[in-house]
Amino acid sequence: GVETSIQIADQTGIHTVSISGGEPTLFPRRLMDTLKQLSTAKKNDGEPIFDMIALHTQGTMLLKNIDLDGEMMPLATALGRLGLTHISISRVSADEEIDRTVRRMNKGLSNDNLKHAIHLLQAGGTDVRLYCELLPDITDIADMVNFAKELGVTKVLFSELFNINGLHDEKRIT
Repeated sequence: GVETSIQIADQTGIHTVSISGGEPTLFPRRLMDTLKQLSTAKKNDGEPIFDMIALHTQGTMLLKNIDLDGEMMPLATALGRLGLTHISISRVSADEEIDRTVRRMNKGLSNDNLKHAIHLLQAGGTDVRLYCELLPDITDIADMVNFAKELGVTKVLFSELFNINGLHDEKRIT
């Protein structure tokens, strides 16, 4: 579990941790409990074990109101309070309908709500990146860069999937 991972990280000098897989924001309580454990983990000298705690997400539930220590707030606000230092939010298109269709999502954040969530994250001290999955005939790099600018995001990561003999390989451009 998380406690064992923290112990191994401390013993081996790992100081960066990333949470991903599926959609972590679909389980806000579990995500918040994990963040709390990671952000409060200390070395023997009292210093934090992790200097970077990152989350990779589609951002589906970032504006969902949750209870943090008896106070209701959007999940985006709670994440910053719990020590999240970096977040990468995935999109395939600046057009929210295309993005939802490609991801087969009935719901998700509208562009306006995404902008609001990013503002909350940044206000809480979380560094925000837009993670763009490049898909042929769907994703336009210039549109995504402009979209990031509209959102107030200054860091964009592009990832392209290549099909090589039936295997997928990623090429990343930052």
